[in-house]
Amino acid sequence: MMTLKPSSFHIGLILFCFLILEGTIWTATAHVITGVIGAGVLSLAWSIAQLGWIAGPLCMIFFAAITTVSTYLLCDCYRFPDPEHGPIRNRSYMEAVKFYLGE
Repeated sequence: MMTLKPSSFHIGLILFCFLILEGTIWTATAHVITGVIGAGVLSLAWSIAQLGWIAGPLCMIFFAAITTVSTYLLCDCYRFPDPEHGPIRNRSYMEAVKFYLGE
């Protein structure tokens, strides 16, 4: 059985990498967004290609409709009981959940 022992070069390289990190919150956010969007865009194209010319666009339209309905429902939860002139405002998602489902 072969065991790996860290050499002084490897330890120095690791320390060097930690010492020269100059990222900010903006670069971290950009990396997260590009990672999520990149994987989503690539998988969407592959999924549509696997479904074909008819089922692929139909699935996209179906999921777009679900997203639109979900968005309108969430927007209606902001003010209650009337979405435009409701006296109760739920300022966060957790407030809306607690209001509708109880505490």
